Formats: sequence, C-alpha cells, structure tokens
Amino acid sequence: MSLLRNSIRFVFLACLFMNSITFSQQRAVTEGGKTVILYNDGTWKYDTSIPYEADSNAFRDTYWGMTKTQVKAVEKSELVKEDTDLLVYKGNVAELNCYILYIFVDGLLVRGKYVIIEEHSNRNDYISDSKKLKNLLQEKYKKPSKDEIYWKNDLYRDEYQSWGFAVSLGHLVYFTEWKTPTTDINLGLYGENYDITLAVEYISTKYKGLEEAAKKKKAKSKL
Repeated sequence: MSLLRNSIRFVFLACLFMNSITFSQQRAVTEGGKTVILYNDGTWKYDTSIPYEADSNAFRDTYWGMTKTQVKAVEKSELVKEDTDLLVYKGNVAELNCYILYIFVDGLLVRGKYVIIEEHSNRNDYISDSKKLKNLLQEKYKKPSKDEIYWKNDLYRDEYQSWGFAVSLGHLVYFTEWKTPTTDINLGLYGENYDITLAVEYISTKYKGLEEAAKKKKAKSKL
C-alpha cells in the first residue's frame, strides 16, 4: 500500500511539474512575423525552433517556412479568401492591381504569387504590363536564367498590334525566370479562350519537394 501511495504521489508531482512547464511560457508573433517565447518573469527570446528561413529574396515581407499566423501578422493588405493551405489578399504591385497569394503545405509557407487583375481593352497593354514587371524584377534580380517567347501558333506573328490578341488565344506565351539560392521567381504572360493571365510566382527551393510530394499524394488519393 505504501508503494502504491508513493507511486500515485510521484505521478501527481510529475503532472504538476509538466503543467508548470506548459504554463511558464507563452508564444507571441511580432509585427515582423517572428515568433517569441514569453516567460512569466517578464523575459523573452526568439523561438529558434520555427523553421522559417530569413531571405530578402523570398516573397514580400515573409520568409519561407512561416505559418499562416505569422504571415497574417506581417501582411497588411485586404484578406479576401482563406483556406486550409491558402491566403489570398487584394492589393497592388508596381502600381498594378493584383491578388496576393500565399500557398502553404503542412502549415508552412512554400510559395507566393501575384496575379495581376488589371483590365485592358487593348490587349497589347497586358504585354506592356508584363514588360514593366520584367524590368523591375531585372533591376532587383539582375539577368534572368530564362527569358523566352513561345509562339505556339504563328498566325499573328507578323502583326505586332495583334500580339496581345495572340496571347489571349494561347498562341503566344511570355516566360522569364530568375533563380536565387532559396527562391525561383517566374514571370508569365499567357492566355486561353480570350482570357489573359499575368502572374509573378515565387517558389521556395527548400520546400519545393514538400509541395510536389503533397500534389502526388493528392493525385493518388483520387485514383
């Protein structure tokens, strides 16, 4: 009986000890999106266990590997949609109206994207917008690793005034790529069924495999 009482007392004390650890510290997110540990004695420190990767070449003011909570803390644009693995904001970049997308896998930020939502009656203006973004990106990231124009159909190739229309038909595609040690940046202008898409995508090289694995898993689940 004495042994049983001692065992119960040990378990009770162990539970108290674990609870004291649990409640002796809390976490908070700074305006810069970093997580800090707050202690009851008023001290604090940065949580170095958070897997985000500081990189000035990541997406906007975020770091790859951030959580949705951390991204929300730093992104001040209007939030228009939220799903399990997605945050969508409405804002502008380079004086162009756009949607700002943050894509997550397993709760970690792996990709960011600008989707331009400017509308033009003259479809060649979309090409001008693309060139504007390209020039700004080139100023920051220097010479691209790829800079290509694809003609899938040459019907309007000799009529520059119709190139925007050719984009809307899917005949013409613009693609430019930059690479940094941590991020792939893709600028694309393409279209289909008279609709044109202009987007800039930022992809974490570190978490690219994580996203690809998630896509494969999702595809297999539908077989």
